[in-house]
Amino acid sequence: EKVFFDPVASTFSRQPDSGPWGSDVEDSYALFTGVVPAGRRDKVYASMIDGVRKRGHTPITGLITTGPFLQTLAEFGDADDAYELMGREGFPGLRNLLRLSPDGVAEHFYVSPSDARNSMGSRCHAGLTGAPFPWFYHVLGGLRPDDDQPGLKKFTLAPQIPAKLESAGITHESPYGTIVSRWSQKDGQIAYDVTVPPNSTARVILPKAKAEQVRVDETSLDKAAGVSSIRQDNGLVSFDLAAGNYVFHWPAR
Repeated sequence: EKVFFDPVASTFSRQPDSGPWGSDVEDSYALFTGVVPAGRRDKVYASMIDGVRKRGHTPITGLITTGPFLQTLAEFGDADDAYELMGREGFPGLRNLLRLSPDGVAEHFYVSPSDARNSMGSRCHAGLTGAPFPWFYHVLGGLRPDDDQPGLKKFTLAPQIPAKLESAGITHESPYGTIVSRWSQKDGQIAYDVTVPPNSTARVILPKAKAEQVRVDETSLDKAAGVSSIRQDNGLVSFDLAAGNYVFHWPAR
């Protein structure tokens, strides 16, 4: 920390191309690995995301740091900046990379549209695929295993909902049946469809929500069958959910 950390700028960045602000590479990896002391985490994250925004959400991460970078955004609940990075149009970026190389996974985000074949490096870079794509499943879909109860007998559903994305959803075939986590938002309202398979339970965490405003079909959350242990914490509503099919509704904030 004494060697690499800049206490004035609250960043571990030493990259000349990252600018006089935080870097998605060094800062996210320091946050991800626990190098940053607890009292400095918020400031380092603020410096990092300031740099991301000033660069117009163009990623400078690669094979090693793209995964930790996206996981850091998820840890801080930053769905909107993550979506800008993942969904931005044009060069460089993931969407640009997939359009120029639909038949293979290129090595570099910085693929030049005018010289795609010569600038994308390896065209069989499975490691880069594994870095950003779990974001779709574990962050937009929100499905996370419970380390104390392996095999998805108990799991967490904690979707993060970017303001600019209209809908997203996943299904997963667990040993107990199909898990469904699917949400949509329209006219200031969020609808969230959930299926918890038989003989399993879920801990559900709803973003941008107030417990008194959440409805299960037409029933208030505190009176809905299958719902227990409701908690409100910093804009998140969490509760345990028994096996069954549910549709939750609440106003987007």
